[in-house]
Amino acid sequence: MPRYAILADGGFDAFQAKTGNAILRYRPGEAVAVIDSSRAGSTAQEVLGYGGPVPVVASLDEALRYAPDTLLIGVNTEGGRLEEAWRPLLLRALREGLDVVSGLHVRLQEDEQLHREALHGGRRLVDLRFTPRERQVPFRGVWRERTVPVVLSVGSDANLGKMTTLLDVHHALVDAGIRSTFVATGQTGILIEGRGVSVDALTADFLAGTIEAEVEDAIAGTDPDVVLVEGQGALVHPMYSGITLALLHGTAPDAMVFVHRPPRRMNRYNVRIPPVRDMIRLYEQMAALIRPAPVIGIGINELGMDDETYLRETERIEAETGLPTVATTRVGAQRLADAVVGHLRLGSRAPAPRATIA
Repeated sequence: MPRYAILADGGFDAFQAKTGNAILRYRPGEAVAVIDSSRAGSTAQEVLGYGGPVPVVASLDEALRYAPDTLLIGVNTEGGRLEEAWRPLLLRALREGLDVVSGLHVRLQEDEQLHREALHGGRRLVDLRFTPRERQVPFRGVWRERTVPVVLSVGSDANLGKMTTLLDVHHALVDAGIRSTFVATGQTGILIEGRGVSVDALTADFLAGTIEAEVEDAIAGTDPDVVLVEGQGALVHPMYSGITLALLHGTAPDAMVFVHRPPRRMNRYNVRIPPVRDMIRLYEQMAALIRPAPVIGIGINELGMDDETYLRETERIEAETGLPTVATTRVGAQRLADAVVGHLRLGSRAPAPRATIA
C-alpha cells in the first residue's frame, strides 16, 4: 500500500483537488498528509467532509514527518501544466526518496531536471495521463459482437462527479454479487482502479478506438457481468465536447447514467446548461447514431446543498424525468445500481478481481 503525501497547495477543496480527493475517498489509509499552506492545521475531514483525520500541513518538511513514500500531485491545473513554483518541492521529494505521481498533461518523465534527479536516486516518475502510441488504435465497431453490456456516465458539465457517481454504482454492484468492472478514462480513475486510459491525452483520430479497445481488454481480463465506463466532459462544453462524443460512440453503451449539479446554470465559458430533460434527449439522440442507449438513472452533485434543497431538487428532477435521482455521496448508490441491474437483467456471480498499479 502506498503512503501518499498529496500536493494540493492553494487548491485543497471539493473541485480543484479531484485526484487527491479521490484517494481520500476511495483509497482510505493510503494518504498520510495533504500539503496546502492555506489550510494547514485542519484535517481532510474538516475540509471535505470525508477523508478522516489525515492532516493538512504547510510544507513538504511537515509532510515528511508522516513517512510518505510517494508525492502525489493532487490538483488539476489549467491546461494540465506543471507549476514552476512546485519544481523545488518535487526535486526535494525525489531527493528524500519519494516517488512522484502526476496526472498532469506535462510528462514529468520528459522533464530533464526531474528525470535526472529521479534516475540518480532510483525513484519513479509516474505519468498517469500518458498512453503509449502502440495502445492508441482506430475505431473498429466491435460492439456489434460484444456480449457484455456497457454503462457510460454522461453529464451536463465537466467536473461534477461522473467518476464518483459511477464508482459508487460499481461498488454497490460488487457488494450485491454482480461482477462489475470499472474502466477509468481519466488520471484520477486510473490511480484508483489501477487500469484505464486517459482519453484527453490521446490523438483525436484514435480516441474512440482506444476506449473501445480498453473496454474489450477489460471484458477479456475480468469476465464481468457489466462494464461501467467513466465519462468525461459534456456535449455542451466547448472544450471537452469532442472527447465526450468520442467516448459515447467508442463505448457504444447499452445504457447511460446522467450526472447533474442543479445549482449550476452556466458552464465556465458562460454557455447555458440546458434543462435535464433536454440534455438526456440530446445524449440519447447522439448515442443512437451508433447504437440506441437510454439514460436509466440520474446522479446528483449535492455539494453545498442543504437537506431541504437536495430533497426539493431531486424530487423535482425525478418527477420530470421518471428516473431514479440520487446523490450517491449522500444516500448511497443502491437505487442507481438497482436501475442498472433491472435494465440489463443482471444476475450475480463471484466478484471480479481488482487490478492494482504496479
